[in-house]
Order: sequence, then C-alpha cells, then structure tokens
Amino acid sequence: MSHFMHRPHAKLDIVVAAILICFFGYLFLAFPVVRLGDTFQYENQFVTREPVYPLVIQLLRFLTPHYDQVLVFLQNAFTAVAIFVFWRFVRQEFCLNIVTSFVVLAGLLVQYILTPMMSESGLIMTNAILTEGFSIPLFLLFIILASCTITVLVRLGVSVERLANPWMFLFWLTLLCVF
Repeated sequence: MSHFMHRPHAKLDIVVAAILICFFGYLFLAFPVVRLGDTFQYENQFVTREPVYPLVIQLLRFLTPHYDQVLVFLQNAFTAVAIFVFWRFVRQEFCLNIVTSFVVLAGLLVQYILTPMMSESGLIMTNAILTEGFSIPLFLLFIILASCTITVLVRLGVSVERLANPWMFLFWLTLLCVF
C-alpha cells in the first residue's frame, strides 16, 4: 500500500473511486429496479433483441430468484468501474490538474443525474433492465481501446491516411482485440 501512495495522484484516485462507489451505491440502494417495455422482451428472449443481454438475464435467473437485483448491482458496479477507468485514462493522457479532473468526472456523471430529473419516467439507467446499463459504460471502454489502437498503430508505422479509412481502422481494432 505504501508504494501505491507514492504514485502521483494516488490519493486522487482513491477519492474518485470512493465518490463513484458512493454515487452508484446510492443509486442501487435508494432506487428500485426499473422495468420498461423493452424489459419484457429481454427477459423473454425476443429474437429482435441483442442475444447477450437476455442470456445474462437467463443465467442470473438460473442462479438466483433475485436476478433483477443482481443484474442492477452488476450494472451499477460495471458503470462505476468503467467511469473510473475512462476518467483515469483521460486524466493521464491529457495531464489534467485536479480541478479539470473533477470537471471531467462531473461530465461523466451528469447523464446519471440529469436523466432521472429530465425524463418523464424518472429513469435511472443503471437500475433499469435495459442494455443501456452495460452499453453506455462499454462505450467508454471502447473509446479507450480505439485510442490505444490508434497510438499503437501509429507507433508501428501505419500511416494516418490508412487509419482515416474506417474499414481499415475497424480491421486493425478487431485484430488487436483478437490478440
């Protein structure tokens, strides 16, 4: 632990992790599981829906009768981790100071604050049985992966012109994901 505390910004990482744990812990504990029209389709594995999320629901149903609460817990925990990883990546890549770091953190959390206040349903995305509970944090991780992919490819000598071709970029990104 002492080695960790000597790293620059180690205390800031702990503070931000604590903020995220408290924020998403509060959302999980204070608000109920939300079921909307799409929830029925995911729970009953409609073929018009993405296959992975309904399979996760079925697996959790098999493991526990409280599958919906476990799923919402996982969505909140995954979102907190993804936001932390993305925030830390942005802070390091752009050498942000503490104030700017907290502005970025606020920007990442604003959708989880404003959506319940502004939407008619009062939807808390991480408490809903919807793919958005996982897809929004996955998008943040995708941005990191895409940025790292570009950095690696440029260092390997791939020209920027070739990276500008979206199909070529997706090819390299897929290749990097496989390995």
